[in-house]
Amino acid sequence: MTFGPITVRELVMEETLNYKGVPVLKYTIRYPEFSSAVFRIAAHEMNRYYHARAALQRQRYRQLLFPQAARDYDYAASHDYPFRQYEAVMTHSVTYNENCALSLYADSYQYTGGAHGTTVRTSDTWSLRNALRVPLAVFFAPTVPYPAFVLEAINNQISAQIAEGTGMYFDDYEKNVAQSFNPRSFYLSSAGVVIYFQQYQIAPYASGIPEFTLTWSDDLRPPQCRQA
Repeated sequence: MTFGPITVRELVMEETLNYKGVPVLKYTIRYPEFSSAVFRIAAHEMNRYYHARAALQRQRYRQLLFPQAARDYDYAASHDYPFRQYEAVMTHSVTYNENCALSLYADSYQYTGGAHGTTVRTSDTWSLRNALRVPLAVFFAPTVPYPAFVLEAINNQISAQIAEGTGMYFDDYEKNVAQSFNPRSFYLSSAGVVIYFQQYQIAPYASGIPEFTLTWSDDLRPPQCRQA
C-alpha cells in the first residue's frame, strides 16, 4: 500500500504598520499547517517549524524593515520626495506530497522603493516517516557522481536554451553555475528534482529565479514509502 498525501492548509499573518499616521510597511506571511492521521509526528514537527519561521519573519519585518521604512519616509519628507510604501510578502508552495515525502519552497518578496522588488527562495524536503528534512544527495543512486551529475545536467539545459533563444544568462554561465550551486536549493516535483538559483546569481533580473528539472531515472530516484 502506498501512503497518501498529508493534508495541508494555509495560515496567514498580515499587518500594515503606520509611522506618523502614514502606512509605510505592509507585510503578508502565508505559511502551511499540516495534519495527518498516519504521520502525526511529522505534522507536529513541520507545524512547529513553519509557525516558528513565520513568527521570526514577522519579527524581522517589525524590528528591521519597519525602522528602515520609517527612516526612508523621513528622508523623503525632508527632501520633498514621494515615498513609496514598503511591501513584504512570504508565500509557501507545496510541490510534492506523496510516497511518504513532502517538498515545498518559500518565496520571500520585498519591495523597498526603486524600480522593482527582490525575491529570495528557500525550500525544504521532508521524510514524513522520519519527521526530518532530507538532503538532495539521498535521491541519487550510490554510483552517481554527485554533484558533478547535477552541474552537467544544468549546463546542458542552459546550453540548449541559449541555442533555442529561450534563455538569458550571464557570460561564463558554467563558472557561475559551479560557484552558485547550493545543494539546499532544490525541491521535488512529480517530474523530478528541481534545482533553482537566486535572482542575479546566473542570470539577469528579467529571468526571475532560474529553475532546472532533473527528471526521475535510474540515477535519480523518487521517494518510496511502501508498506507490505
